[in-house]
Amino acid sequence: MNFAMEYIIDKLLGDRCVPITVETLQISVDRVHYIFSKNLNMICKNLDVSIIETGVTLDTILHTSSYPLKSLSLSNTWAFAHPIILTAELLIVPTSDHFHRITNARVHAISLSGDFKLFIYEWLENGREIGTEFTIGGFRGRDYAKKMVCDIKEEFDERFQVVRRSHFPLSIAIKMNDFSEIYVFYDDIMERSKVYFKVQPTQF
Repeated sequence: MNFAMEYIIDKLLGDRCVPITVETLQISVDRVHYIFSKNLNMICKNLDVSIIETGVTLDTILHTSSYPLKSLSLSNTWAFAHPIILTAELLIVPTSDHFHRITNARVHAISLSGDFKLFIYEWLENGREIGTEFTIGGFRGRDYAKKMVCDIKEEFDERFQVVRRSHFPLSIAIKMNDFSEIYVFYDDIMERSKVYFKVQPTQF
């Protein structure tokens, strides 16, 4: 069975002079050793990978025009300093555990885990470029998303200038400096609500 799969992939994808163009490429752990054993030449804009070893090998199969990736979805914890990860326009990670370590401009965590507020402290201490946007969710129903925003306001109100921008849906702004702020809000959607953290110019 393994030989048959390898033969089929070789005939379909291997040793092509012109790159194969795909919009989305998903690589799972049970197929990766077949694909990476071949001399592939692929152009891909949206990539979904599930194993930590994949990043080292992607350079051998993806054409240089694939970068920067429009989106990169990870199912495992990676070394976030890898160039493929750093240049992705949108990085999708399983949980928010490592938000404080990620330097990408746009990041989405599928679920909440650990003390997600660590990255807010990191941004306030070290700064972050305007245009940065992190999201967490979606949550089933908006109540949990609203509670997250309320908890953030309560924690940061004592040490930082926090302004309530609206009551429904609830949004707040945490002052970073004289020129920028972290705008925190949730989308008012009953199903799969998300919480947003955007660095934007200070609104007076």
